[in-house]
Amino acid sequence: MKNMKSIGRCLLLMSSFSVFPYLTFAQAERKSMVVKLEGQENEKVVFALSEQPKYWVSNNELHIQTLSDEAQYTLSSVKEISFLNEHTQSNESLSSVDLSVSPNPAQDYITISGLTSNSNVVMLDASGLLMEQYFVEDSQGVTIKVSHLPKGVYLLKINDKPYKFIKK
Repeated sequence: MKNMKSIGRCLLLMSSFSVFPYLTFAQAERKSMVVKLEGQENEKVVFALSEQPKYWVSNNELHIQTLSDEAQYTLSSVKEISFLNEHTQSNESLSSVDLSVSPNPAQDYITISGLTSNSNVVMLDASGLLMEQYFVEDSQGVTIKVSHLPKGVYLLKINDKPYKFIKK
């Protein structure tokens, strides 16, 4: 087993939650939600926060619902989710530069580095089913065994921010 960083408390939750919980964002801090999709033209879809977008993962799809519309994208086609900051007018990506999940795709382990102290890490499968949840006390990072997982796309929710990884 590779050098595994300490995990303060490791909780495997068995609960009735089978769908990634709705997330909403404060309009005072954000102006728009941007979804970048893979493709020939690197398509961008922009959702105004005044439309109160909520998103969740279910059946290998990213669902986004606003007051007036709903959209679905296959999880494998989503390249990045970011928010246009109202105060600085700059793009702040959910895939923080300081935090990394590697290797991606992964076979045996994933290493999450750049965590802050007392980080929450939740692992969901592509259908939104909660697989595992960790509480990481130190800021050094953590290595998580994924060799037991079936091949596919997984979502990590790290301190309430989503990150995608692929198990090959």
